[in-house]
Amino acid sequence: QQPPPQQQQQPPAAGVAIGGVGLFLKPNERSELEIVRLAKGGSAERSGQILPGDIVFEVDNEDVYKKDFNVFAKLIQGPVGTFVEVKVFKQGDYSRVSQVILERTLNPEEGRQPAGASPPAQGVASRGPEPPRQQRTP
Repeated sequence: QQPPPQQQQQPPAAGVAIGGVGLFLKPNERSELEIVRLAKGGSAERSGQILPGDIVFEVDNEDVYKKDFNVFAKLIQGPVGTFVEVKVFKQGDYSRVSQVILERTLNPEEGRQPAGASPPAQGVASRGPEPPRQQRTP
């Protein structure tokens, strides 16, 4: 089931909420983007087709295998209510591929960033907590 083409890769309009699919990722020892956990209630968890230990290799027909996390994040994020296709190697088994279309939503977990949102294990897309930002005084 493919979402309508007009819902894929459109730049968000001003004021449009940006969401993700609820994936927390971390580069593994082979530099692959491994899913370390799913956001509770996120579209990835609700799909039942993606699990921790899966390796993301493609997002909307764009290769993200062994690419920088930011490449993944840019592709996975988008306007809430739009869809994104994610392909994974199941549990790191390169012969078992799963393809799933997920809806971008706001993160159902309060205080955390959704998959594809700016970094908080690499990915929600989350990479782990960011250090506190220093505020400048004029």
